[in-house]
Amino acid sequence: MNILPIILISLVAIVLIILFIAWIMRLLKGSIAIQLPKNYFSPGETIKGALILKLRKPLSIASLSVGLEKEQVQQRMNNSRTSTMSSRYAIQIKGSGAYPLGVTSIPFTYTVPENILATSNAFANQLLTSLSTFTGRSIRWYFFASADIPGLDLRKRIRVSIS
Repeated sequence: MNILPIILISLVAIVLIILFIAWIMRLLKGSIAIQLPKNYFSPGETIKGALILKLRKPLSIASLSVGLEKEQVQQRMNNSRTSTMSSRYAIQIKGSGAYPLGVTSIPFTYTVPENILATSNAFANQLLTSLSTFTGRSIRWYFFASADIPGLDLRKRIRVSIS
C-alpha cells in the first residue's frame, strides 16, 4: 500500500486548518481600513488620509505603519511562470498604545518619496534585464497599512497609481 497520498492529503488538511484558524483569529481581533483622498499620486506629493481601526475587543498595538509598496512582476515567454519583487517605502505613524473596542480613526500624513520612480534596486533590475526569457514587466503600486499586534497583525493594501 502506498502511504504517500495519505501523507500528502494529511499535510494539505493540516495547512488548511491552520489557515482557517489564523483567519478566525484575525476576524476576532478586528480589521483595518485605509481612507485616501484619491488613488493616484505623484512623487513628492503629500497624502493626508486616515486609518480606520475596527476592533472587536480592546487591543495593545505595538505600532501602526503606512506606506507605498512597489510590486514588479516579470512574465516568461511561455506565460507559465512569473517572478515578483517588492519594495516598500513605509513610515511609522503611531508607536505602541492601547486601542479601545469599536471604531477608531487615526489621521496620517505621508509624503511620496521624490525618487520613488527611479531604480530602487540596481542589481535586481540588471539581473531581470539580462534574462532574455522574460517578455513582459508590469509594475503595480499599493498603499498599505499595518497594525503590529502580538499574535496576528492586521494588514490592508489598496491599489494606487504613481506617475
